Amino acid sequence: MLPYMLSWSVARFINNILLTIQTESSLAVIGMSNSSWATLGTMIYWANNYSAMMMRQWYWILAPVVAMVVLFFGLFMTLSGIQEYNSRIRGK
Repeated sequence: MLPYMLSWSVARFINNILLTIQTESSLAVIGMSNSSWATLGTMIYWANNYSAMMMRQWYWILAPVVAMVVLFFGLFMTLSGIQEYNSRIRGK
């Protein structure tokens, strides 16, 4: 039973991680989070608060956005690899 449930359990775990990161970042960007914690969403919030785009300091916003994209892509690829591994084990 474990080989059949492992893929589903890992998928749920990674999806919950991604949802949590997305929710925290979204709330932090609009200012509804604790701004004293250093998170990716808080970095974007402070960049918006100090008008980084108006001062042509786009890298203040670009750095956390790129970090989130890399994190999401890495977790998605991990999930895809685990599912592929489990499908090959079950196929033998």
